[in-house]
Amino acid sequence: MQQGRRVTTVCLAALAALVLASGCLPAARALSPRQVLSRAVDNLVALNSYRYRGTSSIKVAGDRRLDSTSRFDTALARNGTGGLDGHMVVTSTGYSYETYSYRGWEYTRLKGAGWTRTARGTTDAGYGMVSAGARKIIARFADLVDDVKVESVTPGSYTISMSMGDRYYQGAAAIAGAPAGGAGVARDTEMILTISRKDFTMTGVVMKDARVHSGSTPAVSIVTRGSYSELNRPASVEPPAEALQAPVVSPADAPPVRQPQ
Repeated sequence: MQQGRRVTTVCLAALAALVLASGCLPAARALSPRQVLSRAVDNLVALNSYRYRGTSSIKVAGDRRLDSTSRFDTALARNGTGGLDGHMVVTSTGYSYETYSYRGWEYTRLKGAGWTRTARGTTDAGYGMVSAGARKIIARFADLVDDVKVESVTPGSYTISMSMGDRYYQGAAAIAGAPAGGAGVARDTEMILTISRKDFTMTGVVMKDARVHSGSTPAVSIVTRGSYSELNRPASVEPPAEALQAPVVSPADAPPVRQPQ
């Protein structure tokens, strides 16, 4: 009985020593907001494919008739030349279209019209719905943005906010090889990212871009809300036969399309 007590006492003493020792160990270093963002950006750039979809709302100061909201749904996949080929469908009250970027060509069909195709780059030039050049800028995103901070943390996710100011636009221009003076069309862009705490993948984004009144151009605000899903799943970005055989038009005559964020 006494021997049993002595064993128990020794065990309790050993347990207490372990607890005290662990209490003296330095706590695991928490990641900074910019480190969380950097990991998420690295993971996004490393993806072979993903789906990006959401809404984009535009409000024009002084004329509500010009306000609009569009929905977009985009599948993106690496094309082997540094860019991402893709298939995007955009629907809105004023301008709806479907477009593919595939092997250096752009294939587009406006609502109510037929397909057209436009040569955009050679197969090794890094052209894509997200070009190789754009991906280089994305890869440096965490280094270029300002005011990176954690807005909230839940058991499953981080919410990180940041601003894209002069440093971002000038840095992006430098990476793209464009004159620094031509950068910064938008200087007041705010972004909020939702990032998984499990694997540091981006799951959602809200981007607010305010462009001030300039000359005859009214102030415009754009709010984009998107989500990322189907990471590294097979993505269909090859145009249908009718698109591949569509009439060729020059870049100047091609319907305007936008690049996904």
